[in-house]
Amino acid sequence: MVKTPPTTTLLTNEVLKRQQDIAKITDIKVFDSNGGLVKATYKFGTKNADVDILVSKSGGEWQLTNGALEINTTYLRIPQPTLFGVDVSNDSKVYVFPGPLVWGSKNQYIAVSNPASGDFPLGPEGYVSISSTEVKATLSESGKTAVSNAVNTYLTNCAGSRQMDASIDKPGCEQESYSSAKPGTVRWTKPTDLSRLDASLGYDNDLKVRVSGIVEWGLTYVPTYDDAPRNTTSSDYMSGKVDLTQNPPTYTAGS
Repeated sequence: MVKTPPTTTLLTNEVLKRQQDIAKITDIKVFDSNGGLVKATYKFGTKNADVDILVSKSGGEWQLTNGALEINTTYLRIPQPTLFGVDVSNDSKVYVFPGPLVWGSKNQYIAVSNPASGDFPLGPEGYVSISSTEVKATLSESGKTAVSNAVNTYLTNCAGSRQMDASIDKPGCEQESYSSAKPGTVRWTKPTDLSRLDASLGYDNDLKVRVSGIVEWGLTYVPTYDDAPRNTTSSDYMSGKVDLTQNPPTYTAGS
């Protein structure tokens, strides 16, 4: 009944059932056709559909001209995207039946939200939009944990510095103080409040999470001009990325 599109990966009974489980088609009424145009009304979930369907004759039988919707995935900003659980990361175009769409990612660190999922196309002449406002990648709970662990591993390593400028003996670390200290007396205390750090996926559709914000380091040292230990704090603006492609994910400052 439908002219076969270039790919039929998503035109399966399983996908159709999932669409119908979300929004069932009922109360179908088909009216007299007018040449190559058929008018139909039906309920699609809670929505009322009133559509004109293009048909054409092929081999003595009428077929739907556009039975499946074409979706251009070129601008889909989801790392390792899936549609109804099917990997579409290597497809620039996919074809689906009209109805709800369930986007996802095969990567455990990525969750996908679809705020406009209720505004699905009601007929085969519809249009599917997948801009960043309709389909959005965010960190899953596993992703948030992975980023937190990566940042904590970085901070733990940097806390081992014995220099006022941590980058001297801990390359890649950025905390520093401009006080003068006797050699070997510097002790850093890792920040415990990370609430001012922001983590977000990059726009370039990769698995690098941007992390930025201010943390407070604790610091004890013995100054060069005295023998009494000093306690102070040092604010550090962190700016770097967590690479989720690494195992385990790693944070790199300034990346």
